[in-house]
Amino acid sequence: MIGVCDPRGPLGQMVLRSLAQQLGPDQLVAIVGHEREAAWLRMRGLQVRLVDEDWDATLVHSLAGVERLLLLGPAPIGPHAGKPKAMVEAARTAGVHQIVYTSVLHADSSTLPVAAEHRAVEAALRSAGVPHVVLRQGASIEDFTANVPAALEFQAVLGCAGAGAISCASREDYVDAIVKVLLAPITQQHETHELAGGTVFTLPELAAEISRQSGRAIRYVHLPARLYRAALVDAGFVAEQAQQLVDADSAAIDGALRGHERDLEGLIGRRTMDLRQAVEIALEGCLPQAGAQDPLPPADIDLEVCV
Repeated sequence: MIGVCDPRGPLGQMVLRSLAQQLGPDQLVAIVGHEREAAWLRMRGLQVRLVDEDWDATLVHSLAGVERLLLLGPAPIGPHAGKPKAMVEAARTAGVHQIVYTSVLHADSSTLPVAAEHRAVEAALRSAGVPHVVLRQGASIEDFTANVPAALEFQAVLGCAGAGAISCASREDYVDAIVKVLLAPITQQHETHELAGGTVFTLPELAAEISRQSGRAIRYVHLPARLYRAALVDAGFVAEQAQQLVDADSAAIDGALRGHERDLEGLIGRRTMDLRQAVEIALEGCLPQAGAQDPLPPADIDLEVCV
């Protein structure tokens, strides 16, 4: 049986869906920390085990019969973030045969603030001695193309990444890699894979690609980090989310989002999604019917700086 710990967010839901289709729901269990999440998953026919307030004690029980455990990201369940050692120790105590952990690209050297949490989990895995596979993921291209509607409305892509290069893949690419590892024969090895997407672009290049496909003039506007954060909050992001986006852009300038490894394409057996495909998908439904208005001429790659 495969256990998926705290499968919140698009990536976790996609992993659950793929595993349920390939294994059947009886070979899969979701481990969550809130009844609302548990109810939502049960409605979709999945087995769910709820970890209550006595977290350390109930986690071991929730892992009964689990041979493989997928840990998504640095935070464990609900309000119990910051306990990676307890989480990994519970898996060891419960007799889990293998742990698969999704970390961040180049976690050992990354300047991303969240990388410190990932390093702590990776250290806990090494100390526990449980066979494990660490999948250090790069950026998801959807996190950038989600801004396409706003770029069309305001004729600008905002950011504070400058011309920093970003290696991206789609969530589907990452999900396929995770599922491939989870369904492979269990080994006693401790493995680490750097999952750098095959698509590399800068935010000015993203703006240029949106321009090319939409026929509208879209510029990249580079903002100081504080102004970019304020713009994100004004757009509706909560402060923590806004800061994470600012941190990611700032890290891109340092090269923290750029990877040259091809582990991801090796695992999934194909090329990862490219920028053209991602923008094309994001533009679906965003543009008016042909002839509704005269488009503006597309912009060349341009870097506009606000101070």
